[in-house]
Amino acid sequence: MTYEEKIDTSFFFIKEQWTNCCTGPALQKMEFHALKLNEVNSSEVTFYNLNDPAKFSRYTFLKKEEDKYKTQ
Repeated sequence: MTYEEKIDTSFFFIKEQWTNCCTGPALQKMEFHALKLNEVNSSEVTFYNLNDPAKFSRYTFLKKEEDKYKTQ
């Protein structure tokens, strides 16, 4: 991790203790999942098959390998 990433992480976990209130199916495991953005604030989260190219956000439109999993 870079120095800046370590500072951001310590702010998230130590200073603000956001992990005490950030719970739910999307945040309880040390795993990465493709989530639809409109479902982040929902109590029901849909997990997608990451082998399905239609779920790769920017990649869906641009078809560039480096855009897989990017949302911005």
